[in-house]
Amino acid sequence: QGHCALWAIELDRRVTARTENARALFAVDALGERLDVGFPPALASALSDALRRREALRDNPELIFSGALPTREGIEEECDVTAHVRADRLIVELERRARALPWAHRLETSPDFRDFARARTVAALCDRVVTRVRELTGYDRVMLYQFAPDAHGWVRSEARDPALVPFLDLHYPASDIPSQARALFLENRTRLLVDRDAPTSPIEALFDAPLDLSHSIGRAVSPIHLEYLANMGVRASLSVALEVDGELWGLIACHHYAGPRHLGHEARATCELLAQLISLRIGALESQADRRLEDELSERHAIILNTLARAETIDAGVAACHDELRAHFPSCGLSLVIHDAVRHEGRTLPDDALRRALAGDEPVVATDRVRDLIGDDWTSALPAGMLAVRFPHAPRSCLVWYREEQLRTVRWGGDPTKPASYGPNGARLTPRKSFEAWCEDVRARSEPWTRRELRAARRLASALSDVIYRERDRVARLRRELELRNRELDIFTTMASHDLREPLRGIANYATFLREDAGPALDEQSQEHLRRVQRLVRRMYDLIEGMLTLSRVGRRPAGEARVDLGELARAVALDHRAQIEARGATVTIGALPAVLSWEVGLRMVLSNLLLNALRYSEGAPVIELGSASAATVDYPADVSPDAVAVFVRDRGIGIAEEHHEAIFRVFHRLHPGDRFGGGTGVGLAIVRKVIESLGGRIWLSSRPGEGSTFYFTLPAGTP
Repeated sequence: QGHCALWAIELDRRVTARTENARALFAVDALGERLDVGFPPALASALSDALRRREALRDNPELIFSGALPTREGIEEECDVTAHVRADRLIVELERRARALPWAHRLETSPDFRDFARARTVAALCDRVVTRVRELTGYDRVMLYQFAPDAHGWVRSEARDPALVPFLDLHYPASDIPSQARALFLENRTRLLVDRDAPTSPIEALFDAPLDLSHSIGRAVSPIHLEYLANMGVRASLSVALEVDGELWGLIACHHYAGPRHLGHEARATCELLAQLISLRIGALESQADRRLEDELSERHAIILNTLARAETIDAGVAACHDELRAHFPSCGLSLVIHDAVRHEGRTLPDDALRRALAGDEPVVATDRVRDLIGDDWTSALPAGMLAVRFPHAPRSCLVWYREEQLRTVRWGGDPTKPASYGPNGARLTPRKSFEAWCEDVRARSEPWTRRELRAARRLASALSDVIYRERDRVARLRRELELRNRELDIFTTMASHDLREPLRGIANYATFLREDAGPALDEQSQEHLRRVQRLVRRMYDLIEGMLTLSRVGRRPAGEARVDLGELARAVALDHRAQIEARGATVTIGALPAVLSWEVGLRMVLSNLLLNALRYSEGAPVIELGSASAATVDYPADVSPDAVAVFVRDRGIGIAEEHHEAIFRVFHRLHPGDRFGGGTGVGLAIVRKVIESLGGRIWLSSRPGEGSTFYFTLPAGTP
């Protein structure tokens, strides 16, 4: 900038760069000279000392000289000289001393400082800051400008000349202060523009590489920003960064319209110190709010964990503390996903929409606009925001909170969506020219999730992960115990069946011997008694086999295979060909689907249902096997209408409705043992157990005298 002269000095004390306006300051052109030749003795001495202290000045501008210096005309002027080291060069800047602020030497003890320290809220602090900074610096407008999480800016406090249009509460798009400019504010916290219309002073250098002026106070402003300020009518400006927890929280932004305005080094240093103190106070106030929230969340956190620790299962624990989980953050609903099983409370997303929203693998999904995640399926009836936290080391498991749509109006400083036009600075977009308040009705958004809430959610998820781990360990332990019990049961069942079969074989053999040896000598009644003994032995054999089969159904081998139910039904009919022909039965097999399932189990199902249809018919049985859909059959409420049902239909004796459930119980029989061939009472129990172990459903439709139709469905799968 024109108000400031600059030199670059190497470690060997040679001047290798200077601004054009520096030539007018001293009688000697210092470019290419050693500093003791090109500068007045007092300044040369200060520069030599700065070179000796170069490590302390690295990226750290410091006032190294303040006093009178002779100009080319022989006139002495009061000047301030600052210096810093960048890329092993000493960057020196000289400016004529400006009027000092009246309070520069007493900031720490001033009533203003104590007033700032007494502010109990960030809003109150910001209002006090802008008022006092304007009074003390004389700028026409002083704003406290805060950055939102999406980097757009918001004027949250303002002090201004009454004749100016207010900017208070206006929002500005992130492009007004680009990311590179925001990053630079964390390196060089103060940005001064003395006069927008003043000519700049080019740099002449003895080297080709650009001179890095990141920490220079006199660095010229880009033409784009000058045009932006011109569009606003701003002639001079000062911006001082507010940094909280290592991030750019906001700016103290000062605008002057009446003409040039120069704040000297002392005034700028005071403003920067003030900004640091304000930043500390903002951090303290936000930390206090954090602690209050942390205390509330910690108390609720403890209740949740204690409840979960006492629960027998994670599902039971979540059910017991869902009110505390819902209240953990202001929300309208909660979803708990554990290994793809979803439990909803309150107003939530449907399962399919939730899966799309969680399609990525980010550990935390936080958005105030769910519509961006699920697309046009979003409606105002659904939550607008969601916070999903995945459980560490627990696949496909997470906790999801939701927030409702929050309709609000945002006042922008000009239409942020209006296309920019090409301007006088070449083929680039020109800064917008309109800064009048422009209102936008924001829809499909919820209240944003704060950083405090995100931290608390992660902490809770970590604790819940520990609970899930304990639950998984408990389930694994129970599974091992169950496998051990099953093995013991298998051994017991096998031994028991062997021990039962042994005397049965003896009874059967002795009955046979008796009929063969003494049969002709026995009367008809005695022979019938022997035949009855043999029938009872065969029935006992069947019961033992049925019990063995039933005990093993729930422990089918792992894995599934393609099963063509049509082919399987024909094979089962062939297995029972003798019974079918003996009864004179007609068996029709219609179209049946192919499924991914357990072939042995399905063979048992079809075999038992076919035998039942053969057995419980008084005339020649008529039996049909086929498939049906919800369009032709009334499905139970818990069966998906998309499922395909397989049926076995007969025209037999039928079953009264009050027995429709009881017939699936073990050993439950509706007829005396000698009627209809005497079933064991185990077959339908086996059928239900097989179907349910496959994740399916079985039911029947039947009335006495009208026959029976047994339906079963299986989970959908592509064979």
